[in-house]
Amino acid sequence: MKDYTKILGYEPSQYQLDVFEHIVHGQGNAVIRAVAGAGKTSTIVAAMKLVPKTKKCLFIAFNRSIVEELTNRLSGYTNCTIKTIHSLGLQIVRRNIGEVDIDEYKYKTFIKSNITELTT
Repeated sequence: MKDYTKILGYEPSQYQLDVFEHIVHGQGNAVIRAVAGAGKTSTIVAAMKLVPKTKKCLFIAFNRSIVEELTNRLSGYTNCTIKTIHSLGLQIVRRNIGEVDIDEYKYKTFIKSNITELTT
């Protein structure tokens, strides 16, 4: 196992080592399952030090506030793209179908139109 302490500037936990080993040597996808506050974001941000600048990285976030946080924390990494799952999906749709109309009040309109059926 590689000594990540010199690269990262701190001694990683065994869980972090597992993530770093997958990033450096693994293939395919990985899932990090941990409770809130366990350090998942800090771990993946630190892991960017292990990714060659010639490789592209895509971070998928649940909401815009996480995108903003990751954008700030990864500002020095030009090989990194950060998107919400929604914006990534929309980008894929637009790339394959072309421009689409977005109705930001779709659910509100649906509920107003169907409130009677929804509540009986």
